[in-house]
Amino acid sequence: MRLRRTVGAALATGALLAVSSPAAAFSTRVHIALANEVRDAIIAGGGQAAALRFGAHAVQFSAQDADAIVNHPLEFRAGAVGPDNTAFPGMTDPSHAIGQRPFEQCQLLYEAALLPAERAYALGCFLHGSTDAVAHHYVNFLTGETFTLNPVTSNRAFSLDNVTRHITAETMIQNAILTAKPDAFTTGKLAHVIPKSFVQRAYFNLDSPLWKLVAHHAKGKLDAAKAANPSASLVTILQSADIAPAEHLVLTPIYLSEIDQSRVALRASIEQTIKDLQNPATADGATLGVTAGSDGQLGTSDDQTACSATCASLYAKYKVYVALLAPRFDAGNNPLPSAFDKLSDELALDLARFTPAYLDTVENLSDKLNEPITADSDGFAVSKADVAQAFAPLTTWGNDLTNIDYTTLTQAVVPDWLISLQNALNAVGVNVSIPNLIAALLDPVIAPIKDAVKQYAIDQAQAFIGELVEQYKLAYPSAKSEFEARLLAAAPAGAAGTALDYVLDSGLFGHSVNVALVAMADSRSVLPVGEDPIGIGPATFDASYVVSWMQVGVCPYLRDAVFPLGIDVAGALSVRLSDGTTFTSTASEDSPVECHDGSLASFASSPTTQSCQLTDLVSLVADPAHRGTLSRAHPPELGATPATCVGIEIAGLPKPPPGLGTGGSGSGGVGSTLPSQTGSGDDGGCGCRSARGSGTGSLAWALLALALALGRRRSRGEA
Repeated sequence: MRLRRTVGAALATGALLAVSSPAAAFSTRVHIALANEVRDAIIAGGGQAAALRFGAHAVQFSAQDADAIVNHPLEFRAGAVGPDNTAFPGMTDPSHAIGQRPFEQCQLLYEAALLPAERAYALGCFLHGSTDAVAHHYVNFLTGETFTLNPVTSNRAFSLDNVTRHITAETMIQNAILTAKPDAFTTGKLAHVIPKSFVQRAYFNLDSPLWKLVAHHAKGKLDAAKAANPSASLVTILQSADIAPAEHLVLTPIYLSEIDQSRVALRASIEQTIKDLQNPATADGATLGVTAGSDGQLGTSDDQTACSATCASLYAKYKVYVALLAPRFDAGNNPLPSAFDKLSDELALDLARFTPAYLDTVENLSDKLNEPITADSDGFAVSKADVAQAFAPLTTWGNDLTNIDYTTLTQAVVPDWLISLQNALNAVGVNVSIPNLIAALLDPVIAPIKDAVKQYAIDQAQAFIGELVEQYKLAYPSAKSEFEARLLAAAPAGAAGTALDYVLDSGLFGHSVNVALVAMADSRSVLPVGEDPIGIGPATFDASYVVSWMQVGVCPYLRDAVFPLGIDVAGALSVRLSDGTTFTSTASEDSPVECHDGSLASFASSPTTQSCQLTDLVSLVADPAHRGTLSRAHPPELGATPATCVGIEIAGLPKPPPGLGTGGSGSGGVGSTLPSQTGSGDDGGCGCRSARGSGTGSLAWALLALALALGRRRSRGEA
């Protein structure tokens, strides 16, 4: 019987509630479809070159990277949805949000890869982020703003309207691809394998540079909460700290480490209790009257007492505590761990099983969310029963930690010790349950964790998901109709339909393939450059205008090769057929520039660098001038530190004009200067880090995520 029963429930159920508000750009199925497209392009290019869409350019891959992608397609596909699975599907603030340096996260993941399959997974991260950047500009154009639970349509108050619209736009892309390419979402094409040991090593290891970057902001909050209340327990600190739900999961390596360290403190507590019981100056010590036995040493099994049956509880407690710490030996007189260390080590092993159980759950969810779909799907095919089944590994682990049978546990872990000690107690007329004494010792450590995190319950998700599904299904037809009308108004001139009717030949899809290929061939094409709290360059996967902050967007000689139809919405909605025929979109508007200047209900009509200063939701609402941006969804020229072209040279693409920049040359995902682990302040309500902020997630899980967010708001009395 394993001692895995409470911290598990806390973290397992807490992890589910930690689903923060996800944004929708490309669904995870579409990310996998794009992974298949770029892999096919590499194969068609002979294993290292890959032709870009809509032109004559072909980027060059290193032999190692090409081999990883071509020969490890299952891991590559898993990496393509990896950032959506870093916390849980939908818990994407840690891996997508502004201030989290998401593109640098991909670089650190790449540098942590040791095996070809791990390299394939890491390269998929670049595909995910770069294609999200393309898709969000389009989706935000349709929906009116970056994904948020606090949209301008409700004066930045809580609303699900933006949620349903984003998921609808995502679903329409997915269904268009299914219509154009029916085999794109078959079981074989969607199959993927998460290299779980690699993910655990990179994302959930206190010594990992990637974990340090991902967790920097959340750890700062935790450290501040500890500093404000240094004598408080971890449980008390977590109850009061302003730590966003998704951040809790990122911090689980710290929680597990600290809980594990509590074993040391518990051992010291046992030692102190023994000393107190030996001390005649204490009330219990005076009653018990402990003296040394024949060995002349206190604290050994032959210690004598002034009472036994008449002070059964004290006598049993002393004898059990002494026996818990006493040296043990096997039949060959070889030393064994003490009974306490044996029980304590079993607890440590069971705590360590959290991350594998968590990754098994992520795998279950990812498999479920990437099952084949039928035509005209509304994007939601996950039921409460599906969620419960997917969470079986964590639920089992948590339940085991919650319901410890100390009798069975002790009999399983130290049977001979238990029998001999129980016989010794019975011999002097003391009939006290040793397992009960052990429970009294360990429960004060375990139970508070369980009770503190009980609020993070799976039941909350299951209670609210029905309401969210209902709202989404009710809103889907009207939002779909609205978007179809907008797409028709911006349809490519001369084409028989909208861009989605030609989705595989659209700028939306073709540019996504191009930027993914270039990002994987040379990560400098999408990485921020220089030091800055959020990065000078693309700082999020979620917002509009992210492409314009990349080197491939800010450098004309690269932009024209990668985005030949344009980086604006018109470029995404334009079409170029295989014979070169181009149908240019008639779109007259671009994605909104999300800078406030005087109103919470609308964006500035004439945004400036002053109105586009990055802020957070609380500050924006409290500011009488209501000035700033939550998402940094604006062109770089409106930024405090705009991105500039540094003149990198990418193999297979046009070279920089003479005298432009000092970017040098490089390939294979190398060549960047990664930041120190710095972070910005909270940026709530958008594609920003926040307890109810946004991230990029998959279709069905987005609703589950929002159910949880809604539950948290209602429990707090928020409207």
